[in-house]
Amino acid sequence: QQRSQASLDRLLDVTEELLKERRFESILVADIVRRAKSSVGVFYSRFQDKADVLFALVDRENRLSIDAANQFISPEQFVGVPVGKIVRRGIQVLINNYRSRRHVLAPIIGLHLSQPDRYVFDNPVKERIQLVATMLVEARGSELDHPEPLIGVRMTIGFLTSFLEHLT
Repeated sequence: QQRSQASLDRLLDVTEELLKERRFESILVADIVRRAKSSVGVFYSRFQDKADVLFALVDRENRLSIDAANQFISPEQFVGVPVGKIVRRGIQVLINNYRSRRHVLAPIIGLHLSQPDRYVFDNPVKERIQLVATMLVEARGSELDHPEPLIGVRMTIGFLTSFLEHLT
């Protein structure tokens, strides 16, 4: 099991390295397995095609992002901190997360737009952010100067995440 996970991690790490160097379309399965010191057989035992590697990368990135979000939202960090400052910090975390993942997000979104029936993906990070924002507003919404704080925060998050996705 450990060896299998190490092999998978190597394939994902190498794909991510290659995405930083060049466009997804120009990366061949042979490039991935060569750099990962693996084989084509191992690759295809894990993935249907190279697009599947992207989805595996996104899954891994989503898990890491959700872990980071969970650390960010620990209530102890925000005792006595104004809600506006929490929201600004959350937006900065979201932007930084996007910037660090852009090389993976751009080809995924491109695949989705080119073949939406085949390449469907959800965004659990966005869902987690919505949940956290809802919890924050329910707990401290009275501190926000907005007639409908929950609607305002949800619209802002939706706008920001959509904007970041369209930058790719």
